[in-house]
Amino acid sequence: MIRGACPSLQRPMATGDGLLVRLQLAEPMLAPGQVLGLAEAAFRYGNGILDITARGNIQLRGLDEKGVASLTGEIGRLGIGHQTGPAVAMSPLAGLDPFEMSDPRPLAAELRHEMQQLSLHPKTGILLDSGGQFDLGQRSADIRLSAVARQCWQLSLGGHGPVGVAEEKHVLPILRRLLGRLTEYSPAVRTASLLEDFPGEALLRLLEKEGLAPPVAQIARSSAPPAIYKCRGGSMALPVGVPFGQVEWGQLKTLAKLAQDNGAHISPAPGRVILLAGLGEGAIRDLRRHLEESGFITAQNDPRHRLFACSGAPACASAHIAARDIARSLIPHMPERGLVHVSGCAKGCAHQGPSRLALVGLPGGAIAMGPGGPDDLNLARTRICSPEGAAAALRAALVEEDVH
Repeated sequence: MIRGACPSLQRPMATGDGLLVRLQLAEPMLAPGQVLGLAEAAFRYGNGILDITARGNIQLRGLDEKGVASLTGEIGRLGIGHQTGPAVAMSPLAGLDPFEMSDPRPLAAELRHEMQQLSLHPKTGILLDSGGQFDLGQRSADIRLSAVARQCWQLSLGGHGPVGVAEEKHVLPILRRLLGRLTEYSPAVRTASLLEDFPGEALLRLLEKEGLAPPVAQIARSSAPPAIYKCRGGSMALPVGVPFGQVEWGQLKTLAKLAQDNGAHISPAPGRVILLAGLGEGAIRDLRRHLEESGFITAQNDPRHRLFACSGAPACASAHIAARDIARSLIPHMPERGLVHVSGCAKGCAHQGPSRLALVGLPGGAIAMGPGGPDDLNLARTRICSPEGAAAALRAALVEEDVH
């Protein structure tokens, strides 16, 4: 496996429970039959466990080399298009959202073809934020294109402010010049190097001839996700939370059958969510009940939305604790506000950034608990506990917060 590359069908990653592959879908929506087939393939060729990642990708776990080969063939038979190499991401409601400023799918297809021709860092990513209801404002990307009007996109690099704005017909020449300049460094280099060499307006001047104009002001959007998304044609999309981003194949089959019975399509979405799109209003109440009974999350105030946990031991070879088992024990004791993060080690894969409380596995199986992120706990307020004592330690930490 290439160092720094994301796991894929072509380059599976060895983990504690076998090989792991990640699917980055080429199109946001899957038909229920495709998801049924994928769930059965996860059981037949792996250990039956799938992940819905924070970026909305699908991971299948517990495969061996023969299973990866069989899975590759099955995905081809199911007609599930997936990306290889540097990825282009967009809203899971792309093309269905009546509030999006521009449909990103045609541009995404052109950009994927363009990126395959270049030698880029394997984690280089382009994000097309078309506006609308699904807020992608907090998602990081090497290159961000944000719709500011119909077929008009604003360019930003590496999480920095906007560089300039261009009509859609100019976007491909601009990125061709930009990515071409990036490949002059080396495949190991990402967009930050361009900003170092072309600070401020220098990059705008470099791309002016390709049609890039000075940036424009953008309207701030609410980051609070709605309980229901509206779709074109008057239908709706129901967001379904996947606890800790992990689902068993039987659960996924249940979800796919419910979608099939209600004429819906399925889209894995950022934030460890699955969208069921194309629903009638009358179907949603009963659908929520069936999904809750199957272990999914449909209530916005469910505390599991604020509780993060990685795969943990034994699924991850780096983990020192069974993070998800511990996280489940914390659910009845969750505070009414703030994030809690259970991490098998100091890498903090499940959630980037600080939390109200982070529980981090230590060599030997103990847990360090304190405010902050797994790799930068507030040592002055950190306590050590056992996995069995995690719930009691959480309660004590919350009481101590209230005292202070």
